[in-house]
Amino acid sequence: MQKRRKTRRLANDGLNDELGRRAAVRDREAVVTRQQKGEEAMARRRIQAERDDAERAGESVRSAVATGAETWIDSQMKFFDQMDEVARHWLDRRREALDATRRSMEELRSAENVGDLLRIQQDWVFSALQRLTADVTELSGAALSLPRVGVQRMVQAGEATVHELERAGHEALSAAGSKPGVEAEEER
Repeated sequence: MQKRRKTRRLANDGLNDELGRRAAVRDREAVVTRQQKGEEAMARRRIQAERDDAERAGESVRSAVATGAETWIDSQMKFFDQMDEVARHWLDRRREALDATRRSMEELRSAENVGDLLRIQQDWVFSALQRLTADVTELSGAALSLPRVGVQRMVQAGEATVHELERAGHEALSAAGSKPGVEAEEER
């Protein structure tokens, strides 16, 4: 009887050991499963953060390009406005020249002597030279100032674009700095 009890006790101990091992395996599997779920959740959050960072960087680049384009278009509009003003003044002087020529022709028809003819001709030449001087003065001023102003505006547009792109690049790099493996690439 004692032998039977001992045998039963050994069998129960063996069974208990087996049950204990199985419980330990289940516990380890449960821990591993929880760890995997936690890692998966972290991976999903990291991927979402990377998407958000990429979206912000893309928005910054779009903003930089749009700012540069707007500045460039604005400078072109100002340039065209200035050229329009110069052309309008030139056309006004051309109208004045036609009116002066018409008046001079009418006066020449009604001139009574050579002295009147010379005076009319000298008045016409004097007013033509005044208009020519105004043309040369305005056109040379525009020829000197418009390229300088245009270049300044283009430089400003370029600088604004570069500044925005640098800012976007820094945002993208700071977003990439939190990703594994980026530090190793940056050290190269």
